[in-house]
Amino acid sequence: MKTRLTNRVPISRGFTLVELMVAMVIALIITIGVVQIFTANRATYQLDEGLARAQENGRFAIEFLAQDIRHAGYLGCNRDVVRLGPSETHINRPFNFLVGPQLYPVQGIRGFEYNATPTGIGNTYPASTFPIANTTAGWAPVLDTTVVPAATGAQPGSDILVVERMIPNNWTLIAPFLDEDNIFLNPAFASKVGVDDILLISDCRQSAVFQVTGITAGGVISHVTGGAGAPGNRCGQWLRPPQVAANAASADCDELFEDPQANITIGTFQTVAYYVAQGPGAPCGAPGTCQPTLYRNMKGPGGADNPQALVEGVESFQVLYGVDDLISDGIADRYVTANNVTDFSLVVSVRIGLLVHGTNATGSSNDIALDKDAHNVAGTIIDPADDKLRRRVFSTTLQLRNRGF
Repeated sequence: MKTRLTNRVPISRGFTLVELMVAMVIALIITIGVVQIFTANRATYQLDEGLARAQENGRFAIEFLAQDIRHAGYLGCNRDVVRLGPSETHINRPFNFLVGPQLYPVQGIRGFEYNATPTGIGNTYPASTFPIANTTAGWAPVLDTTVVPAATGAQPGSDILVVERMIPNNWTLIAPFLDEDNIFLNPAFASKVGVDDILLISDCRQSAVFQVTGITAGGVISHVTGGAGAPGNRCGQWLRPPQVAANAASADCDELFEDPQANITIGTFQTVAYYVAQGPGAPCGAPGTCQPTLYRNMKGPGGADNPQALVEGVESFQVLYGVDDLISDGIADRYVTANNVTDFSLVVSVRIGLLVHGTNATGSSNDIALDKDAHNVAGTIIDPADDKLRRRVFSTTLQLRNRGF
């Protein structure tokens, strides 16, 4: 019996053209679905990131502003202003030894309203695409360039807020404490004081702002008239009556502190300005670069500028001042813009508004819709350029702790 072995070769067959086309269509449908899901997730992520950054920036900005505004007018143990009834008679005002840029009564807080294009309550301000050139023109009252660096200026359309206060340095004096010409600082703190520093001294009855013109290793601080640094001193002495007539400019420095060893405080007197300007890196390039930034300028010795970029993405900064000018009860009777404040010593609260945008990349126009909204910022309608940035408005009202009763 014979067995026949047969070698069979298997037949190989490929995909037909129809099968390939069907597979390509299915793969294309799946790819389109994946791309749509990715695009939707990407847009959602960018939207959330933009809102989160705007929220974070706004919270930081409000915190920075609140800390300084609440301490406006702090003069140690001496109250900033005491009002005696509706006649608005002021007592216990600090007398001021300064000349030049700071020749004004200590106001505690003051500001400048941008009105080249009106930005008051109810006005609409059409903001431009970034970057926007800084300027020093357009504010009322006329911008004091000693509080905002004249070399840089600020962004048009936003207000400028200035806070004046004493920084409690916890320095102590030694006997004889002070006389007409000198202050006797504890030598342990002599290294903390420099020539041209602006200081404030208070004995809870009255206070005085002056500029240091000399400091010895033993802590003897002098404040002679003039001096090398700006602004200098108006008077060289705290004068007792009847010596007043000996000093032609003695109206603001005509008393010697009484009982100086009791409750006397001394510290740095600081002027701080908040404003919006082009962010670091100016001059800026193409639109969308060089973000608008909230700045704080803390005046240094001799009035030197020390601008600090605090929070980027702040497009608009609007300020209203609560004025107590009716029954003098420490409660704001009305809120007005800076150019409508007749006496900043009557300001007892401040209402601030910020328009803040996120600073992340915002994708293509297919991902995120343009922001075409207008925003109410402390009563001013800000209409920004139509772009894809995500924006939020932040507002708060702050009481000046050193004002009122």
